[in-house]
Amino acid sequence: MKPTTLNNNLESTPPVTTFSTEILKENFAPESVKVRPENQVEPNSSAEHHSGESHPLMKIERILQAASAPKAHAQRTVLVLPAFNVANTLEKTVHALPDDLIDEIILVDDGSTDQTVRIARGLGLRIYRQLKSRGYGANLKMCYMRALERGGDYIIVQNPNAQYDCRLVSSMIDLLKCDVCDIVIGSRLRNRQNVREAGIPLHKYAGNRILTTMHNALLRQQISDCFSTFRGYRRQVLKKIPFSRNSDGHAFDSQILAQAAHFGYRVADIPVIGRSSDRSFKEDLQHGVSSLRVLASYYAHKAGLRKRSIFQG
Repeated sequence: MKPTTLNNNLESTPPVTTFSTEILKENFAPESVKVRPENQVEPNSSAEHHSGESHPLMKIERILQAASAPKAHAQRTVLVLPAFNVANTLEKTVHALPDDLIDEIILVDDGSTDQTVRIARGLGLRIYRQLKSRGYGANLKMCYMRALERGGDYIIVQNPNAQYDCRLVSSMIDLLKCDVCDIVIGSRLRNRQNVREAGIPLHKYAGNRILTTMHNALLRQQISDCFSTFRGYRRQVLKKIPFSRNSDGHAFDSQILAQAAHFGYRVADIPVIGRSSDRSFKEDLQHGVSSLRVLASYYAHKAGLRKRSIFQG
């Protein structure tokens, strides 16, 4: 799907305090066609009509029945870009996407102060804006809500800061379409070569490995990069998981993984070429602590010690 120029009135500013979970549904109401059983013979018909071949009227009725049957709607792939001050990398990211596999690209701007929105307009993206920054998690909530409203059956989230290789989007879509998993994560740590190419500092690598191991042990998942923001979802996952109750901050992604474990969804990952994030050591530490809190809340809920709304469907 090549981005095409959209009218300016497509840019909207939905109330940031209101969250709608109403999803578009496809309704098919075909008229039924009565079909005569194939072993029923038309009165006074000649023997040649029911010896070897079906009666011509039966063939016509079968054709009419097939024509009136519900048509399966084409499955849509929607890619969402959670954006905040990405004017320098947005165009490069969009042009690197496999446009033949993506039906629509949505950009949700989290109060950018640079030229992000202007560039997105020029690229013909569908734009939603939050005039004031509300945080990473709040932006993702809006991304997923809009992707569902736009009829996405397979929803990919790609950070437009050139952190991940966009060419792997096609592999993520293939895994989701083949029903191999319900959630797929692009992992920078799947193999040593990816780690070297990503240029991840030792303290970031070690911290990620330790926390990912803890995630896998408690959530019974087998992933290699729990902090990756490059993810893909099947539609039913985001319809079931109450992500609107999640954190507005960076704990959001960890909560999604915990919710996936709680609701029994399959999580897989694929190796991707990426680069290390630009977060400071302090920010990484805060991110790690928030992830540990998510694991603690999951354990408390599962053990019946303290019920949490994010795990209640």
